[in-house]
Parts: sequence; C-alpha cells; structure tokens
Amino acid sequence: MKNIIRFSFAATALVLAGSAFSANQIHLTTESAKGGTMLAMDVVGDGNASGFQFTVKVPGLVASDKAAGAGCVAQLPKSYLSSCKIVDGEVRVAALDSTSKALPTTLMSVGTVFLRGVRLDAGKAGNQVSLANVEFADGQGNALPFEGNVDAAKAKAEAAVH
Repeated sequence: MKNIIRFSFAATALVLAGSAFSANQIHLTTESAKGGTMLAMDVVGDGNASGFQFTVKVPGLVASDKAAGAGCVAQLPKSYLSSCKIVDGEVRVAALDSTSKALPTTLMSVGTVFLRGVRLDAGKAGNQVSLANVEFADGQGNALPFEGNVDAAKAKAEAAVH
C-alpha cells in the first residue's frame, strides 16, 4: 500500500511539474547582496516561442552606472542574438534564437544583473521590481501569450542560508 501511495504522489508531482511550464513565462528573482541586490532572470517557453523581450522596472535604479549588466544575457545559448540595456531605471532585455528554434519548455537562465546600491523591500509597496513590455514571438514573428512571475526580494539572512 505504501508503494502505491508513493507512486501516486510521484505521478501527480510529475504531471504538475509538466503543466507548471505550459505557457511562455518570465521569472525574476531578487536577492540581497553585499552593496546592493542581485537580479536573476529566467524564461520558459511553450514549445512555440523562439524570441522574447521584457523590461524590468527597478525602483531606486536611476543611472546605468548603478548596475553591472555584464552578465545580463550571459546564460543564453550561443545561438541567441541578444541585447541588454540598463536605461532610465530599467533593465531592458531582448533575445531571439538565430535558428528560430523554440525556447525550451523548462526553466532557462537568461542571466543576472547586480544592482549596486539598490535595496529592495518586499514588504513595501512600490519597492519591488516589476515586469513591463513583455513579448514572446514564434519564428515567424507572431505574438504569443505569456505569464510573468516576480519573486520578492529576499532578506539578507535568508540569502546567507542559500
């Protein structure tokens, strides 16, 4: 009986895991770091999208010199044509697979940005990153639906545990 229950639980978990990433998604995660905040950006494709763009609005980021964007799109595969600009308090990202191959249907890291001197507080309204101008497209340039998810800034103590 225990084995049946374990199998049912495992099968249910696999079904839920597969359905969790059935849409085009952007995932943002922020974490306190010494001297600022680290922003990690990830995407998930629906099996049709081969390109995406989005803007991350960052409260307290007023100049591009306050952000180190060298790793912004560094995790993307080499087949991607990509751009990352830090302008007017925003991190702007665009990427397209040059072969029109679809994005993976699993979580794929885009990259990270260090936000120097920026402290985010999940408990304060207006003091969190937010997504804007999100677009996904297939290999022919047709717009596709999407979802966004922002993981609130983590406390410094929690960051030390990870």
